Amino acid sequence: MFNWGHHTYIVPASPLIRNIAYIISMTELLILANIIRQWRSTLDQAKKNIHHVPYRFLLAADFWIFFNLMLAIAISIPAINLYTHGTHITVAHAMGTTIGINTMILFASITYLVSRVSIINFMRSKLWIIRGFWLSNFGLVFFWILLLFVGFKKALNQNIDPHNVLFEKLMPFFGAISFFGIIILIGFSLLIFPLTRLCIRILFENRDTNS
Repeated sequence: MFNWGHHTYIVPASPLIRNIAYIISMTELLILANIIRQWRSTLDQAKKNIHHVPYRFLLAADFWIFFNLMLAIAISIPAINLYTHGTHITVAHAMGTTIGINTMILFASITYLVSRVSIINFMRSKLWIIRGFWLSNFGLVFFWILLLFVGFKKALNQNIDPHNVLFEKLMPFFGAISFFGIIILIGFSLLIFPLTRLCIRILFENRDTNS
């Protein structure tokens, strides 16, 4: 409840609520320190397990956890939040968390289950799944960076240029954001269609076996 308090710094609230929200948000530094401490062991595990498709998704989720955690800590600082709140920096944090972390963990779970139930069928679609993995993460990297850039530009110029003038200047970057959004969509399509087909095939095979 209080961790979300850093989203309300700019609205009237009790100083006690703000201070508690700030302290709780800064406890994420402990999580970040733990990730950095375990980085070497994570790399060692990656060398051993990188050929496993589910592990690739988990590794990608770890990557996005690390960078989104640093971003979350930065925008939780009141002096920074004053400028970044309501900009595309907040959108970048949301998209990095939703797509980069939650979605990658979801795909890791699905690929693990499918590969355990029907390894032969999974291996037939493995190439397309790997392509979808790389394409979606490639698009997300540039999508995320461009959102941050647009957010920084808005934060620095929001008191200088009128809103409509600022957005006209940033319009080419919005076009680039849309382009990489389409890249992410294509990458997810390469993941969703083969996995959906595999799940349907497994369901029908199990039904035939049971009957």
